[in-house]
Amino acid sequence: MSLHLALLSDTFPPDVGGLAVSAARLADGLAAHGHTVEVFAPTSALRPGQAQCSTDGPLLVWRLGAQRKADETLAEWFDLLLTRHAEQPFDLLHAYFVARAGFVAVYAGRTLGVPSVISARGNDLDRAVFDPAKAAHIRYALEHADALTANARHLAVRAAALAPGRQVTLVPNGVNADLFTPGP
Repeated sequence: MSLHLALLSDTFPPDVGGLAVSAARLADGLAAHGHTVEVFAPTSALRPGQAQCSTDGPLLVWRLGAQRKADETLAEWFDLLLTRHAEQPFDLLHAYFVARAGFVAVYAGRTLGVPSVISARGNDLDRAVFDPAKAAHIRYALEHADALTANARHLAVRAAALAPGRQVTLVPNGVNADLFTPGP
């Protein structure tokens, strides 16, 4: 069964960093298994509020010019998801990073009646949770997502501490076994 998936990430290539690389690997893997994947990521490379769609192999990549105020960026990200869903409905919204992408995915999912998955990736629960401007978004996302994942055991513990009673599935980062092998 092929699904139409929205993947939200705070960064995505050509952005640098582990989050961007991980999000790209997930998107590519899902597409390789026959799913239609649309990626949504804010960027400072576009004018504030400008939305631009490009293709990256089988992926549709939506970049949204970040606003000066974070709440305006989140609102435009949310609106873009709703617009795309009206044009071609999503079966699932998956967010990489709890603080911003997670909040937008869960709020949009509940608004649209579409399930949402959020994945804790690191600084969202290591640092962003201590920012009063982000803490409520993180808590909402953790409490209301249909499924929670984390790429490290300590993040699963922290997510469960913030959302008691919620199951958090541990999905460690994979490695390319052709490049990385156990040493002697």
